[in-house]
Amino acid sequence: MVNRHLKYAEADHQHSTMATSAEDVVTKNSGTLGAEDQLSYVILNAPGASAGDFFLSIERPAWLTTTNERVRDKIVREVGQCKFVKQKLDQKTYDNERNKSAVAEEG
Repeated sequence: MVNRHLKYAEADHQHSTMATSAEDVVTKNSGTLGAEDQLSYVILNAPGASAGDFFLSIERPAWLTTTNERVRDKIVREVGQCKFVKQKLDQKTYDNERNKSAVAEEG
């Protein structure tokens, strides 16, 4: 594991947050960020993005399940979405919003 101090970048255009592999991200002030470069950034998605408002990539070790032998590091994308609510946020509203976005294994 590597501890990284993240930098901030704004995407030049909208990016899918459902991508299964890292794609290059063109940013307004930091140039084009490849998969390795993205490990050091939290990236604000362009306005109007259909899903995530910001995303970042995390490198985690992958292991073979049968022998516990290390195979290869894997880069995964974490995504965050912000929502403005006018009323007090209660548990029911939180649970409803979370269920819309979380996958089953995050339960």
